[in-house]
Amino acid sequence: MVVDEVRRQLDQKLLSAVGAVLRTPDVRIYQACLWAKYGGPHTYDQRLHLDSRNQSLLVPSEDPAFHQVNAYVCLNDVDDDSATRVVSRQHTSGLAYDEADLDRARRPELYALEQSTVGPAGSLLLFEARTYHRAVDITRPGAARFMLNTAFRTAQADP
Repeated sequence: MVVDEVRRQLDQKLLSAVGAVLRTPDVRIYQACLWAKYGGPHTYDQRLHLDSRNQSLLVPSEDPAFHQVNAYVCLNDVDDDSATRVVSRQHTSGLAYDEADLDRARRPELYALEQSTVGPAGSLLLFEARTYHRAVDITRPGAARFMLNTAFRTAQADP
């Protein structure tokens, strides 16, 4: 069936990309959900934050064996109006773990460095759980963003 073949190819490509980031082909998924966000009166704007606090009870490890990767699969075209924003770890690696949620007024320099993750349907956004990112309001009426949101870790990190 065509749907089964598409799913198989998506699984292989996603796992291959995640494995490359985690530096091992032996990975485990620990979170998956579908998101739908719509333009209009809804508020999605977030502060720059780390997901590690809602994905683990522990402080993110610097040991690569315990790294975690978020993988967002865009199910429709994503333009600047709805794209997730990320800040390179080269700008944030020195921040303390208790700074997992960054206020724009206290850290305007990091908001100035955020990158918009635009792409066509089928695009994949991969980032470590130690990467600051945020959602933004979708301001264009009638616009929407549909995404498969997943998170992975190495098999070695499995409890």
